[in-house]
Amino acid sequence: MKSTGIVFKQREFYGTDPGTIYEDVSREHRTCTPTALDYTQLPSGLWVPVFNGSTTIINLADDFIGVGDFTMQCWVYAISLGENDQGYILSNGKVVIRLSFPANPRFQSGRDGSASANANNDSIIFNTWLHLMVTSTITGTTRHYVDAVDETNGINGGTPAAGTANVFVSLASRAFDGYISGLEVYSFIPASPVPFATARYNEKALLYGEALI
Repeated sequence: MKSTGIVFKQREFYGTDPGTIYEDVSREHRTCTPTALDYTQLPSGLWVPVFNGSTTIINLADDFIGVGDFTMQCWVYAISLGENDQGYILSNGKVVIRLSFPANPRFQSGRDGSASANANNDSIIFNTWLHLMVTSTITGTTRHYVDAVDETNGINGGTPAAGTANVFVSLASRAFDGYISGLEVYSFIPASPVPFATARYNEKALLYGEALI
């Protein structure tokens, strides 16, 4: 089943600790305006949104990220670094999660309008599905996990500031090129980030048709 929202609806809640359920706050914000959004169906039957690298964006209408702790996870399939070599995954005018750095492609994130926290060089592999999880504390300490491995290089994401724009998936003039699927945002940071990411990463073969590495 296709969705015109931020994600394909796979679950309402997600938790890794027995008896604990964490709410995915992005599910509460379904009013959105997609632009030039298309879909393709994977062999598993999963429909994923196609971002064309120039005009595809999703405007989620309001900011639900704020300045506190947050975790974002999603699946990305990057064909290139995106428009102007800075394809955005998520932003609200202050939160930035993007692809960048042509010489050694990597994920970058920040909380103050810049992208000063980095994943390791070459943490982006093109034309394959990668699971990305970004955690950021109320003080801006930011970490990147790629395929459930801590790929953090720099942790200073800047002092968290309130969003100055709606939440966007992809962004005008910084459009993502490829597919983004299963994007979720939580207003907490898991106590054990790697097992948390691993639970989603283990779906790779079933949903995205690629073997675990």
